[in-house]
Amino acid sequence: MQPRKWDESESPRPIQLLSLALQNLLNGEEIAGPITFSVDEQTRQAQKCKLSRHTGHSVTNPSMTGSVNYTLSKSSMDGPCQAEVRDRLHLARNALEGMMYIALPEGKTIDQMTGDERQSIRNPTDKNTATIKWKLADRKLLALRREAKESGEAYAQRKLSWKKDQKSWLPA
Repeated sequence: MQPRKWDESESPRPIQLLSLALQNLLNGEEIAGPITFSVDEQTRQAQKCKLSRHTGHSVTNPSMTGSVNYTLSKSSMDGPCQAEVRDRLHLARNALEGMMYIALPEGKTIDQMTGDERQSIRNPTDKNTATIKWKLADRKLLALRREAKESGEAYAQRKLSWKKDQKSWLPA
């Protein structure tokens, strides 16, 4: 959070981080993931429920009680904490900006891209529509593309050796 209006000539705009942590509990034990209960009361009373990945307990309990513990905290306004919050904000913004870039297809330049390939997307951090920013593929992406191409070519060669109407595997 930052104030909307601030005179930055006096001091940098303060920033505060709000953090929300949730913990789902069933009968006082932490649960992770979905749990299915029967709509029918009698079936639900006899239903076994695996509670937790951590404890691995299964219980039969007619009065299962679900609850959510939450912790809402805000960062301090001192200097070191302000610097840490600004660093986290910078990382989050860089991650969002990184999603705005798409590597050019192999063998194409930006000028060769068609209108459909240059489609616009909405930038949620900006009121204006931003276009996709194209970049040259880096070494890692080029290696992945080369590996996929080689794998596809190897598959095509194997496929040529297959005989029609002959099973390539037999059931056990």
